[in-house]
Amino acid sequence: MAAEWNPILLKDLRPFLRQERLSWRMFWVSTFTMVGLAWCLALRAFAPGVFPGVGQLAFVILGFVQWFLSIMAVVPSATSIAVEREKHTYDGLVSSPLRPESLVQGKLAFAVYVATLTQLAVTPALVGAYLL
Repeated sequence: MAAEWNPILLKDLRPFLRQERLSWRMFWVSTFTMVGLAWCLALRAFAPGVFPGVGQLAFVILGFVQWFLSIMAVVPSATSIAVEREKHTYDGLVSSPLRPESLVQGKLAFAVYVATLTQLAVTPALVGAYLL
């Protein structure tokens, strides 16, 4: 028997993956981090003695950006139950045959998915900064 997906995870993922701004958000996060990395590469190539620790600086800044993005990805999951109450869908979730543990696991899995997707958008630039 194949493992079934958590219905709460599917309920949250469907509208999230269908929104157009998701792809634009990942595009702009990746673009800005790559532009920053290109700027650091240009500084290192054209002015090698001016900024000797530009690779370390880029790595620290991009690490901070990844940390900040991971915090920002967790915030919607922390408020997801309150959002369900505002949308008046919380009563439907509570009265469904799902256990409370399954509800929390679905909300947490959605937060982990969003955080992982955001981290993957920044990781190539972080690896490039490490190689500087």
